[in-house]
Amino acid sequence: MDDLMNSITDFCRREYGEAVADSVRFADPSAIPLGCTNVEDHEEILIEVFVDAVHACLDMYIDGVREDTWNYDSLSTLANEIDRISFDELMSLGPNSERAVAKLTNENEEE
Repeated sequence: MDDLMNSITDFCRREYGEAVADSVRFADPSAIPLGCTNVEDHEEILIEVFVDAVHACLDMYIDGVREDTWNYDSLSTLANEIDRISFDELMSLGPNSERAVAKLTNENEEE
């Protein structure tokens, strides 16, 4: 678990220029915030990625709904992934997330 937390801290320093406060990192080990952005041309749609240290996975949420999950064999493997990934790679949409964004953008354009 320490290696994973170090990887998260290193990612945040590398990608955001700052560390995540311990109060945020340890508040909920199943939902540690790692990245957040908006959909290009649709600022109202939020994309978030969380580390789930309980289940060794990354979860992507689109507008608060979990749409994609990437599972890893161990916390060590998850930590290694976080060590190598960039923010842009992290926020790349998976197939379920792409469908969710397409649906939300179509709904927003119809309004």
